[in-house]
Amino acid sequence: MFDWNIIGYGGIVFAGIYRLPQIVKIYKTKKGGDVSKKSFILQNCAIICFIIYLIYGKETGDAILLTYYSIGLFQNMVILFMKKYYKDERLYNIPLSLETQERGGNIHSKESLETDDWLGDR
Repeated sequence: MFDWNIIGYGGIVFAGIYRLPQIVKIYKTKKGGDVSKKSFILQNCAIICFIIYLIYGKETGDAILLTYYSIGLFQNMVILFMKKYYKDERLYNIPLSLETQERGGNIHSKESLETDDWLGDR
């Protein structure tokens, strides 16, 4: 008799690797803007509902499906975190203006620029 759990374990293996290319791409490009945040949030809501159903709704728990959904939830959370992280990182890594670069990369306040003008250092 065939053990159908083998197919379930195969699904777990695929669940563990099918989002990895997206995670690697976000990591390498440092951009997650092309990933739909709404899509991942909706998918996470569906996964959470299935996990709750498997834990509380069924009389006997299904470890294979619970593992599958847990892996998917974890990977989606990693992708959403990376999307937000690299978006915020780009906001703080604004390139220096040409004027600032000409001054040796130092960022001056408005007051220091006015002082430089007054002293004739500009």
